[in-house]
Amino acid sequence: MPALVALVLYLPRVCPTLALVGDSAELVTTGVTHGVAHAPGFPLYTLVVSLFVKLPLLEIPWRANVSSALFHGATIGVVAALIGRITGSALAAIAGSLTLALAKAFVLSSLYAEVFPLNDLFFATVLLLACGSHRAARDLDDPTRRRAHGALWRLALVAGLASADQQTIVLSAPALAVLVAQPLFAAVRARPARLLLYLVLFLGPFAACYGDLWLAAARHPPVSWGDVHDVTSLWRLFTRADYWDHFHRDPMSAWEGLDRRALLFARLAFASTGAIVCAFAALGLAAHWSQSRLETISLALAFAVAGPLFAVATPLFVVAVSPELMALAERFVSMSLIPLAVLVGCGVAAAERWLRRRVRRMPFLPAVVAGILVLPLAPSAMAEDMSADRRGIALAHDLVNQTPDDSLVLLTGDLNVQAADYACFVENACGHRIVLTPGLFFLPWRLTQLRRSLPDIAAELPPVPRMTNIHELVSTEIQKRPVYLMPDFMQKDPGLGAYAFAPDLLLVRLYASAAAAADDRARVTSRARAMGEDRDCEGCSLYFPSTDYHPQEEVLLKLAYATAYANQARAARLVLGETALSEILRSKAGSIASAPPP
Repeated sequence: MPALVALVLYLPRVCPTLALVGDSAELVTTGVTHGVAHAPGFPLYTLVVSLFVKLPLLEIPWRANVSSALFHGATIGVVAALIGRITGSALAAIAGSLTLALAKAFVLSSLYAEVFPLNDLFFATVLLLACGSHRAARDLDDPTRRRAHGALWRLALVAGLASADQQTIVLSAPALAVLVAQPLFAAVRARPARLLLYLVLFLGPFAACYGDLWLAAARHPPVSWGDVHDVTSLWRLFTRADYWDHFHRDPMSAWEGLDRRALLFARLAFASTGAIVCAFAALGLAAHWSQSRLETISLALAFAVAGPLFAVATPLFVVAVSPELMALAERFVSMSLIPLAVLVGCGVAAAERWLRRRVRRMPFLPAVVAGILVLPLAPSAMAEDMSADRRGIALAHDLVNQTPDDSLVLLTGDLNVQAADYACFVENACGHRIVLTPGLFFLPWRLTQLRRSLPDIAAELPPVPRMTNIHELVSTEIQKRPVYLMPDFMQKDPGLGAYAFAPDLLLVRLYASAAAAADDRARVTSRARAMGEDRDCEGCSLYFPSTDYHPQEEVLLKLAYATAYANQARAARLVLGETALSEILRSKAGSIASAPPP
């Protein structure tokens, strides 16, 4: 029943098209093209999404997005089964799993394609199997440990698959070790050959998934991180050696602000659950200690390692909190909510036992208490709705469709690059445009790919490509075709200041000379007027509500379009002399940046 409730809540709210939250757009593109996503590649998830996108239903991104709703619905079912096994209470199973189903971060991550919902399903499943092996090992009527062995080989298989989905599944290892160590030792002592079986079952799916990724890379798909072609490049992909992100910062700064990171995690987790849920989880931790100390320790470790300890150890939860970084960090909260929900179930079971002993004339009272726990979560859960959100696909089209067919477009920022990749490689909307990401030029494998696919462009790159010398590539290309780039490049490369330029929707167009810019004045004026009237711009007429920290696209898309209007307003006043038009554009920039909540 809880899984059905979750699906009824999630499915109608799934994003209907491209969602620019996390790495959703990239994962949809790699699923459709069977490519290689950024490190560590997520081979299992790519395979799963490649199946979902073949469904003959609605838009392609929706088919991938709906997988998250289904995975999280299944996770709710597994959590209910785990709580039922631990407590023996149907009420506890329903109440505990529903607190997870209605948790704010959990609901949001169910509405768009990402690796985390499948990872959450694996996390809940390995906890269920580990608990099963632990309890079977205590069964004195099973001297050969047959039932424990059955749970262990299933655990090895699921863990192998999970390792090919998302590497944060390793955070479950301490909790699993507490439950599995004794039954594993007993099962192997009874039959030593079982250890080899467990290893094969773990490594087999993992190797098969990464082997498929290697084969996919050999076909040179349009998105192929790491250009995998041998064992070394595959190892570099798996270990994220070439992937700079929030996990790869200065090691000296990793010890700064540990308390702030823990508080940030607490803020995100508390916003998803609330005081009543946390109180029941604390009650469950205390009550279940007398029932099974190992299970209690395991659940406490599962929450602590996947939650606050991960936050403290990961510079992703940075000290200088911004709305964008809050949105990024929130994606990593859902995993820790799973053991928290199980502890909530234990707390409900304890409260149910206490009430049934003392209030026998009101048998429905435990259900009322469970309702008091669950119902306060409903409003925030219902508020998470992406069913009318078309801003992601609007950005993809606005980045590509307004540039000439033979132009060079230089992009920066994951959101912009992933959106453009979807437009180019899934919708085939780029035509003869060349869309590049100079921020990756310094990686040797990316240069190899450019030499293979665009040898002329690769030959024009400076010997050591950096964001500060993009003007060397522009100096050659601007003689051949129109050149467009993100406004950020103008600040990162001072050499670009030598060119005349004009804002063009979300991009900036460069001109080889002031005379060339003057010749294009009529088009620049037309674009400014079109933006002032919300024409020729899919995203300009869409709504951008204000938000505290999520979803991520709320923050980044607002910034992109507000900046576009502001740049156009400045150009209308200083270059075109259109004061009235400048005021209209400036007003629109301000209304996007400070839009009130709906």
